Amino acid sequence: MSSRQQKRAGERAQDKIEARPKVYLPVPEEFLDLMGDPWRGVQNSRVIEMDLPAILMYTLRQAPVKTGGDSIRTLECYQILKDTPDGIISMPKDDWDWMISHFKEMAHQVWKAPDAAYLTRWLEISVRLTPVEPAEQQT
Repeated sequence: MSSRQQKRAGERAQDKIEARPKVYLPVPEEFLDLMGDPWRGVQNSRVIEMDLPAILMYTLRQAPVKTGGDSIRTLECYQILKDTPDGIISMPKDDWDWMISHFKEMAHQVWKAPDAAYLTRWLEISVRLTPVEPAEQQT
């Protein structure tokens, strides 16, 4: 395959990725746990407070996976979250569905059970199928 063909194949693959149905999640300025306290996690032996994207990335990093395929999916979701600009998370729907399913199964191993359930339920209720403006953010 010539370099021109490789470039076109790469562009077609990127177009397929971008054409996947997406979901949108407005990111609140402050996201509190079930008790109304900031979410806290341990990073480099320090306790840190986290916003919603950081909570999702932390959960993906800390929750165990069953298969190598799940670890690849975790990486894909993590990279999407890491590259998301402030205000709105935009993610392919199939990755979102996998992430929610994974959180339902494993997030209780990262967070206390009620907080894990609260996080998952909040995500399910707050996600949108159409783009949202930052002004529509929830608290």
